[in-house]
Amino acid sequence: MDLDESEIQASYPDKFVCADCIDDDHLKAFIEDGVASRTCSYCGKRSQRKNIAAPIDDVIERMFEAIRRRHGEAWASGCSWDSEDDQYVNETWDTDDILQRYVDLPNDDSGALYQDICDVLGLEQHRPMVVNRRRNIGVGMEAVCGCGQIQTPVLLHSKGS
Repeated sequence: MDLDESEIQASYPDKFVCADCIDDDHLKAFIEDGVASRTCSYCGKRSQRKNIAAPIDDVIERMFEAIRRRHGEAWASGCSWDSEDDQYVNETWDTDDILQRYVDLPNDDSGALYQDICDVLGLEQHRPMVVNRRRNIGVGMEAVCGCGQIQTPVLLHSKGS
């Protein structure tokens, strides 16, 4: 599942992120498998001998795939709308809420990495989302990235759990 062109709000083809900048085992493995630069654009880590950082656009796309597998847009997931209160009856989260809950960026002291993620995903839209239970059944990293073994899904556990 690729990001739809209409969903991409920004692109950073010259920025790279290392595994130390994201505290998620599956995203770390994804980064390590896709390294293409000797320098991390976010924490400044450098290597003279080998590539250590993957393109941030690829990492954000992987994050978005995981979010999409776990959550669906409220309107498309059959949530009830309360016209009187002008809100969904079901509990909803926007993409920023989801990122705040599930993504830990330990080396992002400046906030630049989080801001780039927000910019790419266009979080100013704040589309309400809900847990998509039908699509979530049995979803592991195998379904997300085809890594060949069922493991804990990326971005599905709260930080610190």
